[in-house]
Amino acid sequence: MPDLKFFQSDMQAAEQFSQVGIVSAPKDVPLPDYAAYTLVANVLLNLDEFIMRE
Repeated sequence: MPDLKFFQSDMQAAEQFSQVGIVSAPKDVPLPDYAAYTLVANVLLNLDEFIMRE
């Protein structure tokens, strides 16, 4: 997963990305994992919105 490798290599980017929004990162999940999976979820939700638009 390229995004996970990116966030693992750039911890500052993972920290910045995880601070966006109202939900804080859980303490038991590594920050690069949280940032990468948040990015994947964002893409999936945007795809659903694109497919389901009227």
